Amino acid sequence: MKRILACMLIAVLLLTASCAASGAETYQKYRYTFFGCFDTVIIFTAYARDQAEFETYAKLVESEMMRYHRIFDKYNAYEGVNNLYAVNQGAAEAPVPAEPELMDLLLSVRQWRQAYGGVLNPAMGAVLDLWHDAREDGTVLPDEAALQEAAQHMDYDQVILDEEAGTVYFEDPALSLDVGAVAKGYAAQLTSDTLRENGLDSLLLNGLRGQAAGRTRFLGGGRRGPGWRQHP
Repeated sequence: MKRILACMLIAVLLLTASCAASGAETYQKYRYTFFGCFDTVIIFTAYARDQAEFETYAKLVESEMMRYHRIFDKYNAYEGVNNLYAVNQGAAEAPVPAEPELMDLLLSVRQWRQAYGGVLNPAMGAVLDLWHDAREDGTVLPDEAALQEAAQHMDYDQVILDEEAGTVYFEDPALSLDVGAVAKGYAAQLTSDTLRENGLDSLLLNGLRGQAAGRTRFLGGGRRGPGWRQHP
């Protein structure tokens, strides 16, 4: 019996020494869900050493996503924020200062339009506003004549971006911007970059709206866990 116990003790000591020598760390997968930004349920999943470490990252995710929500919001003003609402309200009269992240997005859209044949158009705000109002009022469809008129004011080339001054100006006073097609994905990208700068290199950031998946951002793979796999 003593020999058996001695063998077991030696095995435990060898296993402990092996783990210590390898310096291996154990990570667990955690998930945090919140709502309130971009009219979307946000699901943040990551591998962390413990619950406390994960909660630190989760708070950072929610804070950053809410900050971008305020910047890209076209319906509401926020004190001290030169957001999309402020741009739409004043850019037809004079150049309006825009938050750096909003300016970067609008400049990026210009490049993407050149690369993909202009299929992306944030200048459709006047048209999308009619659909939004109809949905809010319970109307079946917007007025056809109003849609035709709004469609005459969606030329993104008439959005004048002064990168050096950080301002936006509309040459067409009836033009309006709506970045809903790209804002969530762009915000997820910027938030993922911030997480990486703060030491997290493996995460999944997913936005859901209704039953349909929204924007998903993957970062990293197997160091902290088995890696991410996307299913149809």
